[in-house]
Amino acid sequence: MTSVKPDAALFDMDGLLIDSERLSLQSFLATCSDNGLEDQTPLFLSIVGSNEAALMAILDDAIGQQVNLPAFRAEWAQRYHALIADGQVLLKPGVEELLEWLASEGIRMAVATSSATPIAALKLTRTGIIKRFDHIVGGDMVRHSKPHPEIFLTAAAAMEADPSRTLVFEDSSNGVKAGVAAGCTVFQIPDLVPPTAELLSLGHRVCDSLHHALTILKNSDYTFSKNSSC
Repeated sequence: MTSVKPDAALFDMDGLLIDSERLSLQSFLATCSDNGLEDQTPLFLSIVGSNEAALMAILDDAIGQQVNLPAFRAEWAQRYHALIADGQVLLKPGVEELLEWLASEGIRMAVATSSATPIAALKLTRTGIIKRFDHIVGGDMVRHSKPHPEIFLTAAAAMEADPSRTLVFEDSSNGVKAGVAAGCTVFQIPDLVPPTAELLSLGHRVCDSLHHALTILKNSDYTFSKNSSC
């Protein structure tokens, strides 16, 4: 098989580059408790990978009759950002090594996250990795949330990259579906939600860490054959 060097690598952020989903869950559950709601962990897991508009629609459908939703969202965000400001957000294992290797290979990188672009820039700055990325495409820059492929197609276009020669790194099922629908080669490193049998049928690569994803890349010779796992 002919070796093909990727045009670009696109990264989700929360739960993939940054270990922030647990902080989001912690603040979400505390807000639920303050508002008299029972354990809503399944609800939180259902919105992982969604942009703000999709997130609010899901919350409205699930708990909109029980709480003042704008006030609930504001309280949750305030708690979450307090944890971020307190320095509790950390990089996921293997991030720095993977970014360093991709840079050494001359592969340009961008972040494609459901978070709003200014918030993404703040998190990437605080964790010291923003300088690695040529572009940040946030959920506020696209109309459709993951699993729609728009955010990855937008990021690839910004990088002048062919999606079929673009790597996507994701943790969530919605992100994986978006990357596959965009025609990219997808690596999934699950965080809070393990992949279902239905998701695995997409044939993307599933790794237990970014270290393992890097090992696969180093040994792939850029052939990008699917149905490989770590």
